[in-house]
Amino acid sequence: MVIMTNWTSVLFLLLSLYIFEESSATLNADSAFTVSNCPVGVGYIPIDATGDGTATWTVPTATSTNAGDITLVTETHQPGDTFTFNQNTQVTYQWQDAANEFATCQFTIRLQNAGVITVNNCPTSPITATSNGSPVAVTWNEPTATSNIGVTVNSASLSPTHYPGWTFIAGDTVVEYYWQDTNSNYANCMFTVSVVGPPITVNNCPASPITATSNGSPVQVMWTTPTATSNIMSTVTLQNTPSLSGSMFNVGDTQVAYYWQDTASNNANCIFTVRVILDQLSPSLNNCPSDMFISSNQVHWTDPTAMDNIDPSPTVSCSPASGDFFSTGDTTVTCTATDDATNTDTCAFTVTLIDVIPPTVNCPANIMSSENVVTWVTPTASDSSGIDGEVSCNPSSGGNFQIGGTTVTCTATDGAGNTGTCLFTVTILDMPATTAAGTTVAGTTLESFTTDETTTAPPDPCSPNPCQNNGTCNPDMDGTGYTCDCTGTGYEGDLCADDINECSNSTLNACNSNANCTNIDGGYMCMCLDGYMGNGEMCEGIT
Repeated sequence: MVIMTNWTSVLFLLLSLYIFEESSATLNADSAFTVSNCPVGVGYIPIDATGDGTATWTVPTATSTNAGDITLVTETHQPGDTFTFNQNTQVTYQWQDAANEFATCQFTIRLQNAGVITVNNCPTSPITATSNGSPVAVTWNEPTATSNIGVTVNSASLSPTHYPGWTFIAGDTVVEYYWQDTNSNYANCMFTVSVVGPPITVNNCPASPITATSNGSPVQVMWTTPTATSNIMSTVTLQNTPSLSGSMFNVGDTQVAYYWQDTASNNANCIFTVRVILDQLSPSLNNCPSDMFISSNQVHWTDPTAMDNIDPSPTVSCSPASGDFFSTGDTTVTCTATDDATNTDTCAFTVTLIDVIPPTVNCPANIMSSENVVTWVTPTASDSSGIDGEVSCNPSSGGNFQIGGTTVTCTATDGAGNTGTCLFTVTILDMPATTAAGTTVAGTTLESFTTDETTTAPPDPCSPNPCQNNGTCNPDMDGTGYTCDCTGTGYEGDLCADDINECSNSTLNACNSNANCTNIDGGYMCMCLDGYMGNGEMCEGIT
């Protein structure tokens, strides 16, 4: 603003609406309007005389986005008008467009004596600061004011627009201090705080290039979606439709660009390249395991490794996987290496599960009879490999048994050639018999049937079998008691109820020295240590 007069005076241009103490111009405008050059500060120019004078300023203008002409409907003063000394004069401009929307610019002019108030330490404009996008604190030495005519200068009612240490956003901000003495003379200090920094901050813009590989087909590429925020309290909007994270890209370089603009017409962008590299070479698998012969159905091995010309870490997977449970017989394990371009390499080996577990044979309960010819239902047997043929017993069912106890052994063979047995006892009791006519007993031929006495057979102590875990019950000769035979059951004790821990003593198990022995109910399991392979009873180092 330029103020001119031929009087010794000061033109005080105070930006306010109706009241002098306000510190900025009044600018009211509908959304379609843009007003330029509406005064935004307070200015003084000392004059060598006292009295009324003239002042000039840059005339504000207005534009509207609405169609049609704009009319200046109010202009209270013009540059060069005469103003009354030491008196506030309000200047008003108002415009109207064809859509009946309005804009108004108002400010105040005052002429006063020059040199009445002296301002000390008014900062040199601009005070500069830098910002990374966030508001930044700016400080300065506060100016003071003193009277040159011996009156009091009071600033209590005229606070500055900003204080040292306040935070400022990117751009220029006018800071103003005002003073008034007891004779109603005024003075001011006006300077600019200029914060250098981007009006828009872009967040998470990916480093370029983002690389991916392809065997020739389009591939999906992912990245963190960038965003933009305003540093000047403006609204930021994305101006284009860029490729999105997760889109498919062809071999070669593709530029991805994000463009933003805020309501103040500031622009920002994020531009990077997605580079898809053609890779049609398969990775190379190394250290594929050799064929394995094991007796434990849970099998472990070290997966092979893979190398690739581009992908530093191809993925390797095997099916079935290490640690899975296998069925008896041969199972082919296929291991596959896959690189980022989906090129693959495979290797295979065979896991042969050797069945060393005999079938389970289910014998009948011990039999006690007063008849010599004894029959029973053929025992059943079960095994994971299936049963080869039928269960056979020796002596066989229907045989002629002698008085006393006879152990019957029943045998079954599975598909792997393992043999399982079970035992039970047939006991023939020594009982007085009924004698038929004509039978010679002690040299005497009986003429008729006679019976010495009627005798009831004693109860069978082994029926039902009191021995647990397939233990064999053997009745005493007098038929009043029994003993349990725990042979081959993996249990011990009077009733074959106590599990034998075969792993507690190496003489009780056949595990290799490079294997772990695990006790299980009724037996034990051998598993080769890491770095070895085999059935647990034989373990060889993996090379």
